[in-house]
Amino acid sequence: MAFIDYFTSRTTDPMSVTELNEQIKSVIDPTFRDIRITGEISNLKIGKHIYFNLKDESSTIRCSIWQSQKKILSFELQEGLKIICRGNVSTYVNGGSYSLNLLEIVPHGEGAVQQALKKLIEKLKKEGLLHPERKKTIPSSPRRVAVVTSLSGAAIRDFLNMMRRRSRRADVLICPVLVQGVEASRDIESKLFLLNSLRPEFKPDVIALIRGGGSTEDLWTFNEERVARAISASDIPVVSGIGHEQDVSLSDLVADVRATTPTDAAVKIFPDDTVYPARLAQIEKQIELLLRGRCADLKGRLERLAQSSIFQDPEQRILGIKKLSFEQTAKSLDRAADDLLIRGNSRLAILSASLDALSPLGVLSRGYSITLDENGSPVRDASRLSVGQTLRTRVERGGYISSVIKTISTDQGIR
Repeated sequence: MAFIDYFTSRTTDPMSVTELNEQIKSVIDPTFRDIRITGEISNLKIGKHIYFNLKDESSTIRCSIWQSQKKILSFELQEGLKIICRGNVSTYVNGGSYSLNLLEIVPHGEGAVQQALKKLIEKLKKEGLLHPERKKTIPSSPRRVAVVTSLSGAAIRDFLNMMRRRSRRADVLICPVLVQGVEASRDIESKLFLLNSLRPEFKPDVIALIRGGGSTEDLWTFNEERVARAISASDIPVVSGIGHEQDVSLSDLVADVRATTPTDAAVKIFPDDTVYPARLAQIEKQIELLLRGRCADLKGRLERLAQSSIFQDPEQRILGIKKLSFEQTAKSLDRAADDLLIRGNSRLAILSASLDALSPLGVLSRGYSITLDENGSPVRDASRLSVGQTLRTRVERGGYISSVIKTISTDQGIR
């Protein structure tokens, strides 16, 4: 009877199961929103949606990752993997159960993080993203530097403080991004692509990707594949300074230069202007020593030249050189003249022999004669002569004048 009184004293009518579950949902769902929870994965089922239990030593809770939320995964889920996740508790009225719908998930614990990171590193290494020859050289004195980081952290202050101590000659473009959370990797990716798409006159010479220290889970954004690929695809050299010195992220491995901290990133990017005056003084001293040595060497060479014979008696030296040159030239001319005379005589003898062979006088010496008409033309055809025509005949020694009495043809002969 007391049992009945307990219920009837508080309600006039009993509730339905649905009404109870709806009231429970109205209390639980608004209360347990955006909560963080850690545990170990069990009963993993991967399909269109992902389901698994998150358990500790004594309890479990059902978790789900809807198809639209699969983008939150930056590593491979496995049975027994410890994780930290963030999500909203959702109560299902029909089944009278509840589960955690995940919005963010990262490995938890050194072993889980290293396991997930190792697999991703091996994957990117096979693709060549970690090869040293892919790394670009940062300019020795950049004029424009873009800093991709959070505005609320200490990283940007440390970076700028070190920059002011080392150099005041560069312009700094600050690109605010999320450095933690499910949307951080996409935000960093988009900012890196944006910087690379700027017009040449606005494009920075170097990009500094920096973040202050934190837990392994806090720094997980910089171990995500999306961020690593965006760094590798950048045409602009990227300096990565994530966390503390002992923290080594995938971003550090893919970047062109790895800095141990945000402060160290500024050291690696900006030259130390304070050392320039001392360095210039040192260079000036070195130049002075070199010039003094050069002058001493030239002075010694000049003194040795002054002691040479040409400077002791230059007139005789010059006359002797000219005399020797004249004698050598004269001998060369004599030899050339002799050679020319010999070649000329030889050529003359050849031409004389040829001329003798062609000369009509040579024919006359063999008993022949040459007869010319009144015009001095040689007579070759007797039929063209006329009786009484005067002719001149040349023999070897002298000649004579004759008159044509009769012409005879070749067939008749001379009788």
